[in-house]
Amino acid sequence: MLEQILSADISIAPGPSISPGPGPGPALHVQRPYYVDEPSMVLQQLQLESIASSSEVRDALKDQELQKLILHIDSSPYADNELEKAMEVDAFRSFAEKRYYSLQEANVKLCIK
Repeated sequence: MLEQILSADISIAPGPSISPGPGPGPALHVQRPYYVDEPSMVLQQLQLESIASSSEVRDALKDQELQKLILHIDSSPYADNELEKAMEVDAFRSFAEKRYYSLQEANVKLCIK
């Protein structure tokens, strides 16, 4: 997912698989089902494209420690637990909160259209 954001190459396919971009690197995905209790929590194509094209996101993801943390979460079979731990790290929490607020703004724009 991190490589997709960095390359702004977003493709939405059914199922939980993620195709990492070219080049060496750790496995980006552990096979696990995705369960969503609240359908409104699933990002729409426009929201994903907004994140991928954001220069602020790209700049933040240049931080090697943030990249490692995101890859650790993404490749963990216990991603929910790792995400909770990561939220205790100031840099990650700030990054996540900014993404959350920017998605909220995008939702408002979608509702207005």
